Order: sequence, then C-alpha cells, then structure tokens
Amino acid sequence: ATSGGETTVALVDHKTGVRPIGSTLNDQMEGYAVLSAATFTQASTFWLGVHWLTSRAVEWSQPVTAAEVQQLIKATHTRRDRAIVLCLLDTGCRVGEFTAWRVDDIDLDAGKVTIRRETAKSRSQRSVFIGQHARAALAEYIEEARPVDRLWLKTDRRPLQVTGMKQTLTRIAKRANVQPARAHRYRRTALTFMLRDGMDVYTVADIAGHSTIDLLKFYITGADDETLAAAHAQHSPVDHLLK
Repeated sequence: ATSGGETTVALVDHKTGVRPIGSTLNDQMEGYAVLSAATFTQASTFWLGVHWLTSRAVEWSQPVTAAEVQQLIKATHTRRDRAIVLCLLDTGCRVGEFTAWRVDDIDLDAGKVTIRRETAKSRSQRSVFIGQHARAALAEYIEEARPVDRLWLKTDRRPLQVTGMKQTLTRIAKRANVQPARAHRYRRTALTFMLRDGMDVYTVADIAGHSTIDLLKFYITGADDETLAAAHAQHSPVDHLLK
C-alpha cells in the first residue's frame, strides 16, 4: 500500500504482517525494506511497521574499500576480532547467521561453513566459504579460545549475542575511522566484490541466502567507466569469438 504519493511505501513483515519481536529500525531497513524496494523502485521514504508514525529515507551505504579493510584489520585488538572482520567480509553472512556459527559447522580444511536452517533468515540450510586469509585468522582464534559449541565467545566465555556482535563491529569501525559502522555494510561489501570479480549472480544469490537474484541489485552500486572497461576487456564477445 502507498501513502502520501508515489514515493512513500508502508512496510510490514512480509510473512506475518507485523513487526518482528526484538527487531530494530535498522533491522527493518536492512531486511524488509529491501524486499519492498524490489517492487517499489521509485520509493525514497518508507513507513516501518504497522502502527509506526516514523518515516526514514532509504540510504544504501557504499561497500568497504580495500584501504578501509586494512584500517579495519589494524583496528582489531584480538584474534577473535580479526577473525570476525575477515570472516564476515569473506562470507557476506547476515549478522544473525554469523553470530550463531558453531564449531561443528566449520570445516577449516575445506574453508566451508554450514549455515543451519534454524539460524538462516530463509530457513534453508546453505554453505558459505572462507578464503585463505580468513581461514588462517579463524584457525588462530579457535586455537586460542578453544570454543566447544558456539564459536564467538566473550571474555567470560559466554556466547556473543547479536547485539554484542554489532557493538563489537561498531567499536572496531570507530577505531578504524570507517563509517558507517553498521554490520550490514560487511554483507554489502562481500556480495558487491563477489559480483565485481566475476562470480555469476546465481552463485552469489545462493551464498547470500537469497531466493531470487532480483535482491542482489540492492547490494551493488553502478560501476564506473574504468570498471566497465576492464570487465568488457575480459568478456568481449567479439574478442572471444575471433581469437
């Protein structure tokens, strides 16, 4: 439903019709706003929830740059935090899925992590993967912390919860002077660079846990001429046909 013209859209949970318990304004923006934006492509302002009287302009943050990644890594003070930054950037997991990782879900040799259906937003089990740098950082953290069940532990060895994970990421970003510091920016960065580096959209959608490739367009920004030229040089139809 629309309200106040073509640029305002009413948002609710697309499954239940209500605001999810415990969700925040950012959760709504980063989740259900994406779904509505896929339909209402001209919308600039969204009304969140059923009875909310607050509107907010949609702002899609830019991916983290290579220089900012280095700043984030330098701003981590523990092996756990370094592993968190690298694994989250490498997998593009939603923060809730990421926080719920368990030791038994991780295959370090294969660089594979199983996202359980009960923790996945889509309620479907899937696999995500980590590269050599993230794998090495995660192995160092596991060797030091010796987690038994839940992977990410606080200093008192209790499992880190989603709120604590977001606070950790915010602290690291502030020390690194990388803003905005929202956890969802890591996911946007991962999916953007997977697509830019040539991974096909269906594979990226599977890794992201999306049921459709349509949602991916909200995680990428328009490429500049240099990026487009490099992509075409690699995939030129005529050059491939005539070689």
